[in-house]
Amino acid sequence: MTTPWIVVALMGALLVAGCVLALVRVVRGPSILDRLIATDVLLAAMMTGFASLIVFLGRVDLMPLILAIAMLGTVASISVARYASGAGRDTPPALDSSSSSGADEDDDVVLRGLDEPRGGGERR
Repeated sequence: MTTPWIVVALMGALLVAGCVLALVRVVRGPSILDRLIATDVLLAAMMTGFASLIVFLGRVDLMPLILAIAMLGTVASISVARYASGAGRDTPPALDSSSSSGADEDDDVVLRGLDEPRGGGERR
């Protein structure tokens, strides 16, 4: 076995180990953001594997596959991050229907407005 093929075998083993560890985190990840990061790692390892094939085998026809995986990873990361942050909601989180139904002290402060003093200080 020549030196380049030893490097290829070592690189392949490391990529497979990275993919296995990322899949474990996708399955076990306690939060959706942990799973998102593990999926990004998995996609990066796949792109690295395909890029290695392009270099060592001279197959340029796999380049669109790398671009498609990169686009998929970017769109998926943005979508899950927006979903996790709740950026697409119509109402602010404070006015969400899942909050308490009765009025509490925070609601009174918002309803009073800014023209009333909060207490203790004199009004100018």
